[in-house]
Amino acid sequence: MGWKENFEYCVKFINTSKPGTVNIDNQDKLTFYALYKQATLGNVTGKQPSRLNVVARYKYDAWKSVSEKGLSKEDAMEEFISNFKRIAPADAKAKLWTNNLNLSNINAHEKIEHAINKIITNFTTKSALIKSFHKEKSVAPPSPTTWAAISCSIKVDYF
Repeated sequence: MGWKENFEYCVKFINTSKPGTVNIDNQDKLTFYALYKQATLGNVTGKQPSRLNVVARYKYDAWKSVSEKGLSKEDAMEEFISNFKRIAPADAKAKLWTNNLNLSNINAHEKIEHAINKIITNFTTKSALIKSFHKEKSVAPPSPTTWAAISCSIKVDYF
């Protein structure tokens, strides 16, 4: 599947998800609105709404700011998808990942190899991140006498 299908999936997910499934603040809503308009209609059109119409004005200004960046429709779709990945729950991200696989054109053996390589890549990346975190943040464990002092100072009430 291409950008268009992933974009349509993201839009549908946001529009049909139950409240609380995806936490979107007002700034993110404006960003999604502006990117959606840019991806579907292109550059901003029409006259800027009056200051009295606050919501319409914010929407117009958000769309205008995206238009001024010079994003093409495809770039806007791509940015919409990347913003969606930032806030989406794990199951929605997994669906996007599987959408990117063109599973109809590869055989079962290749599908398995691709999935294993993805798992290995994720595992290796995660392991490397954990190791680097521990190198930077590691602190020597407390000595046995400290542990003994801690365990002796704990008072347990059974009743």
